[in-house]
Amino acid sequence: MEISYKRDLNHNYLILKTTERIDTEDYQMRLLTGNHVVGFLPCMVQMVDNQVLFYYEITTKQSLASIYEHQKMKREDLSSLFDSLVKKIEEMRDFLLDAKGLILSPEYVYFDSEQKEVSFCYFPIEQKEIMTSLRELVEYILPKIDHTDQEAVILGYNLYRCVMEEGVCLAQIKEELYRDRAIEVKDEVDDLWEDDVEVSKEPLEEIVQSFSKAKEEAVHPAISTIIIAISGVLLFVYFYFLNNTEFSWHIYVAAAVMLLVIAGISAGLYLFQMNQQAKLVGQGHPKERTR
Repeated sequence: MEISYKRDLNHNYLILKTTERIDTEDYQMRLLTGNHVVGFLPCMVQMVDNQVLFYYEITTKQSLASIYEHQKMKREDLSSLFDSLVKKIEEMRDFLLDAKGLILSPEYVYFDSEQKEVSFCYFPIEQKEIMTSLRELVEYILPKIDHTDQEAVILGYNLYRCVMEEGVCLAQIKEELYRDRAIEVKDEVDDLWEDDVEVSKEPLEEIVQSFSKAKEEAVHPAISTIIIAISGVLLFVYFYFLNNTEFSWHIYVAAAVMLLVIAGISAGLYLFQMNQQAKLVGQGHPKERTR
């Protein structure tokens, strides 16, 4: 395989040349040249003097090698690169493409400066085991990591340890990446919490105590209502017998009905007050609602 570059007025190309025979109607070739797979460098194939030329468009893109020739790789760069790579390998399985055709040398991995995306070069002629390619990529990246970025160093060496193990699979690499992503999300949440000076950070014990206090305060009005109502019914019965010496069961029925009605109303008031207090405690302070 020979590599060269070509530039015209509107496009830049990476050109891979081979003398091997290829079947342009092959499934992988049709997918590649039809540009049906997002994340691959757009490709077209030409036959010149019994040679096959693969033209990969790299307009607006820079290779990994050129970007990090004079600068260091941050944790975000490392995470973005391997996240894109893992997703691409998984998509290739869906398209029934052999991952051995993925070239992971730094000269063939490109970043789009405008779209902020990673594009990979798929070359179905000269193939290499994907784990071998991953090991070589990680070995290249380690010296490029910004060693003042502790998170980048940890992620880089975790990936290195992972790909150097025998029998490693893609799931293990994903686990390292997602562990890093979980830490990133946690840090973002912590930063957001610390930056929001309006937020009250009441301990759980204080919230529970507030609820208990609210509950006690809600009980008193209901109990008072019941006591007043019962006193009123008893006074009604007392004055009735003062003015009526004859016994009548109707008065007891009326008194019982009045007590039941009052008890129902009091219970309803109690439940309503408890519900309102619970909502207030659950919502917290007014400032918390501004989040």
